[in-house]
This record gives sequence, C-alpha cells and structure tokens, in this order.
Amino acid sequence: GEGLSALGDSFAVCGFSSNGRENCEYYIYKDFETSWRQTTIDTILSASPSNSTRMGPALRHAGETLSRRENRQRLIVLVTDGKPMDNGYDPNTRYAQYDVRKACEENARRGVQTFAISTEENTRADMEIMFPHRRFIILPGMGKLPAILPKLYLKVTT
Repeated sequence: GEGLSALGDSFAVCGFSSNGRENCEYYIYKDFETSWRQTTIDTILSASPSNSTRMGPALRHAGETLSRRENRQRLIVLVTDGKPMDNGYDPNTRYAQYDVRKACEENARRGVQTFAISTEENTRADMEIMFPHRRFIILPGMGKLPAILPKLYLKVTT
C-alpha cells in the first residue's frame, strides 16, 4: 500500500471468506477512491481469517469490478497462505484448483490479469493448474513478502 500510494497507482485491498457456495463473502478494506492513510491501514491490519478459502468467486468478483475501470493496467494480486478449499469441494479432486484457473481465464478475457503470491501450503503443481502461464510465486513464509513485493510489482506491470 505504501509503495502503490507513493507511485500514485489506483488500488483496492479486499479479502474474502466462504462457508459453502451459497455463502461467499467479499470484504473491501480499501476501495479505489479511499486514500491511503492510517485509518485505512488500521482497517486492513484488523482483518482476520475466518471460514474457508473459495477463491474462484472472489477472483470473479474482483475481476468484474476491475473490468469496469478505465485503468491502463488491471491486475489482481492474490496473496494467500492457503489452498482453495470449502464445503462441497472434494479434497480428493482438484476441482477447487480448476475453478480458480477458470476464474483467471474469465478475467483475462475481460482484460484483468491475475498474479498469485502463496506460501508453501500450495504445491507448485497446484499453482500451475490455478495460475496459467506461471503467474505466481511461492514463498517460504509471508514474512518474505515486503522484500519481494516491490520488484514483483514492477515485473508484472511493465
């Protein structure tokens, strides 16, 4: 947020949670119009995990929102420490991973690209299914995020 604000880039910070396909929630912690200030940072820092990780609907919602914006570049940076999983997903299949891939493909057709940053909870094989064209990075822990994020952002936006 600090870097994007300093660059003057328009951005939003959102989260999601789910409890079955009928109960998917999407949280907006900072919308595109909200300025980057301490109250915004406090709102983001107060976010906490809950329920499950049904990524597909969240990516579709974010993609739809971004597709209506006039920005030259439209990018979703998904930061996750978990696998896509929810009630109704069979853990013995990769349905959840393929749903994420489908959401990324749908967004790409609307001019919205997705890049994922994950911990080692997701395997390379799962990430390759979910994020076509290897548009992902796997970190040993989220503590590494501040060090890599600026370089990564420049790489995926230029």
